[in-house]
Amino acid sequence: MGRGGRLGMPRGGGGPPGVPAPPERRGIPGVGMALTALEIYKLLPKTNCKDCGCSTCLAFAMQLASGKAEIGKCGDASAEAKQTLGDAAAPPLPKVVVGTGDRAVTLGDEVVLFRHEKTFYHPTAIAVSVSDALPEESLRERLRGISALSFERVGQALSVDLVAVRCGSGDPVRFAKAAAAAHAACGKPLLLSGPCAALAAAVRELGPYRPLLSPAPGEAESGARLAASEKLPLVVRAPGIDGLEKALAEARAAGATDLVADPMPADAPQAVADSIFLRRLAITHRAREVAYPTAFDLGAGFPQSFAAACLLVPKYGSLLVLDTADPAEILPILTLRQNIFTDPQRP
Repeated sequence: MGRGGRLGMPRGGGGPPGVPAPPERRGIPGVGMALTALEIYKLLPKTNCKDCGCSTCLAFAMQLASGKAEIGKCGDASAEAKQTLGDAAAPPLPKVVVGTGDRAVTLGDEVVLFRHEKTFYHPTAIAVSVSDALPEESLRERLRGISALSFERVGQALSVDLVAVRCGSGDPVRFAKAAAAAHAACGKPLLLSGPCAALAAAVRELGPYRPLLSPAPGEAESGARLAASEKLPLVVRAPGIDGLEKALAEARAAGATDLVADPMPADAPQAVADSIFLRRLAITHRAREVAYPTAFDLGAGFPQSFAAACLLVPKYGSLLVLDTADPAEILPILTLRQNIFTDPQRP
């Protein structure tokens, strides 16, 4: 298959040079791609009873296909039809909520590839990182700097959405203390990144605030069990879409449900290609095995992180983690996000 052929991109030129498309996938059995109106019609009783509010079963099928009706309105539909159509009508990209209260951040829950088709609902979330290895005073200064990343533009408040706490010390107690300090100083939802022992230590105090857990790839199964036991969202990290598909399956098997996918790209072109492939597989092809919000860690030496962030905001990145707290870099990214996600149909 040529580059991007299955994903609806032009062959031989649809993606960055040297970036291959993922192999063919067919989605979870029984779901696959979205059903057409005729396929839905074949599952309906064809009685034209009008109890659903439509004049015919075909008209009702067209309403179902466009997402304007629910199968529950058809009292004569078989249990099998209700199950099949209910699965097909589920949102193509699940919603994952990080944090609680007014500052909770929603990832995913999108239904279209392009804004003009309907709208985009949830802007790309921006997280700025802090390491627990910093000396205490430097840690406090860093958190003050993150809190100060708030701006006003054309009457709207712009700010970063999360604080990403990295375990650089290797000490679970120190990590838990730094995470608690980040929560107290910034009041934002947290992304906790580190070994599972450190994550578990932080969750004991911060679990009720619903942090997003990001264990190391080598501890994915332990991290999934921790997330499942605490009912917390989890970042699943694995190189490439093939590796990600396997890691996501293992996380689901361990009981984790609120998942965010990180394909761990090596550079900006690969990040953009992975992001586009994953979103197209979710929206267009209903490949539920990889249909999750995406996270991209653009810190820790990621090349051209600013350029990558500017590309991923319009190209489906659900969550971006940055090491920079420089307002000169953060403000342009937030401005770009505001421009992309402001709905022109709403004044």
